[in-house]
This record gives sequence, structure tokens and C-alpha cells, in this order.
Amino acid sequence: MGQSELNPKTAGRSVVLIGGGGHARVCADIARSAGWDVLGFCDPSLPENTRLDGIAVIHEDELDLAARFGADVALFVAIGRQNTRAQIVGSLVEAGSSLATLVHPSAVLASSASVGPGTCVMAGAVLNNNARTGAGVIVNTHVTIDHDCDLEDFTNVSPGATLSGNVHCGAAAFVGAGAVVVQGCRIGAASVVAAGAVVTGDVASHTLVAGVPARLKRALPGLDDPDFPV
Repeated sequence: MGQSELNPKTAGRSVVLIGGGGHARVCADIARSAGWDVLGFCDPSLPENTRLDGIAVIHEDELDLAARFGADVALFVAIGRQNTRAQIVGSLVEAGSSLATLVHPSAVLASSASVGPGTCVMAGAVLNNNARTGAGVIVNTHVTIDHDCDLEDFTNVSPGATLSGNVHCGAAAFVGAGAVVVQGCRIGAASVVAAGAVVTGDVASHTLVAGVPARLKRALPGLDDPDFPV
């Protein structure tokens, strides 16, 4: 699913987060810091009448939620797993929902950087000149995305990772905490770069690499496979 295919509507400054785990709570804090009115967490798996950080939990299917709010309230899929996030975002877009984009006030974005719908840019992250994210991307705490990097839809870059210039991450790629990807490398779709790895060459799609320098460890299942690891 490309960014152009999503074409989300523009919403106001009220948002409901879909998800109720730790990632969702971080996203809620970012939303509040950025001036959003957070109306609730949509997570039917949590007990009724639960509140998370003072925010109500909504027991409702996300598509029912989308129909109830329409374009007046933005939705944000605050779920870490790429395959789940991709599926829910796709369903919401088909339903005509508005998708929020969350950027922490302490993040630094170059004037030429662009951030796609449904993406979260966390505290201390840097996106330099002409860096681009697609839809539903996670740019975690203190991540550095240098010039001319391209992160396709549903990529997840974990805390403290560094992507040097001209790095391309395919759809739903995962870069682990503290990993370094040197300039010009291509990270394949639905691949995983382990925490602390140093990537000095291209990474094939649907593979796991680890180590310094990073080496192939094993093949991975497709994004639609329930055993996809992240």
C-alpha cells in the first residue's frame, strides 16, 4: 500500500488511539504534547471502565468507531506489530477514516522532510533533508534519519537507531534498537535488522540480519503470516 493510495482526509485536533499497550500510551503522550485532544484508547481486550494515564478505554470495533466519528475525529493506529498495523490502517482508509500524524515537539524535521499519514515521530528524533516516510511508520525515540532516506509504509525504526544518508527501507521493514545502517544501503521489505547490528550492505526482503557487521541469520515468513516476528 503506497502513501498515495491512502489519501487520508484532513481531520481536526481530536484523536482516538487504536491500541492500549505501551506503544499506544507513548503515542498518547506525544499526541497530548503536540496539542491533540486524546478522546480515548480503542482496545476491546482491556477490561471495561479501564483508564490508561487518565484516558478512557473504548470498547468498540475500530470500524464501528470510524463510522461513529466520521471525519470529525482522527484515528491513529498505535500498535507496534507491522502486520497488524498495516491491516487496520488499510481497513480504516477503505472506510474513509481520517488518520492522524503524530510528531513530538522535540523532534527535528528539516523543512524538506515529509512524514506520511498515520506516522509517529517520537521525542528527540531527527529527519534531515529530503528524508521521507510513508504511511503508518514508527520513528522511535532519538532515531536519526539522515538526508534522502526513504522509509516505505509501516517501517519501524527502534530507539537510538541511525540511518545514514540515502538509506531505503522497504515496506514493513524493522530496524532494531541502536542499529546503524550505513549510507546507501537498501533494507528489504518485511526484513528485520537486529538490535545493535551494523548494516554495511543491502538486506534482502524477508530476512533477519544481526551482528557487526550484520550477517544473514535466517529467512522470515511473509508479512501476512501470523508468525511474522515484529
